[in-house]
Amino acid sequence: GLPKMRRADVRLIGGEMPEWFLHCKEDSISFMIPQDLYDKFLGLALCVVLGLEEGKVVDASCEIQIFVNGRRVIWQETAFYSLESDNVWLRYFPRPQLYEVEKDLRDEWSQFQVSLRPSRASVKKCGFRLICAQREDDTRVVLQH
Repeated sequence: GLPKMRRADVRLIGGEMPEWFLHCKEDSISFMIPQDLYDKFLGLALCVVLGLEEGKVVDASCEIQIFVNGRRVIWQETAFYSLESDNVWLRYFPRPQLYEVEKDLRDEWSQFQVSLRPSRASVKKCGFRLICAQREDDTRVVLQH
């Protein structure tokens, strides 16, 4: 299943985000996780609906930066070639890919921030899901606006 994968990167034609993602506004995501989840979370799943100008074929890209308590743990850019319509992009970051995240998990709560910067496309929708060992823990996050 997803938690044991080293990485998942899937792109689908369309504009609908799967229901199991927590929906966020704009092109940034911010949430807090409680201290008792620090040793239980396995990774972070992101979903981005990339919007394109109709009738054009473009090569687009999207930069993702993830911060934990203000320190960047991920900075990646992904290219998408010959896009003809809106696309749903699913990306899973297993915990080991979140660079030295253990150093940043402190206090009673920790803040996660995800910044999305598309090029030659727009972020129509975005969402996330914290992946935990116990599924019921996945939604024990507090969204920040």
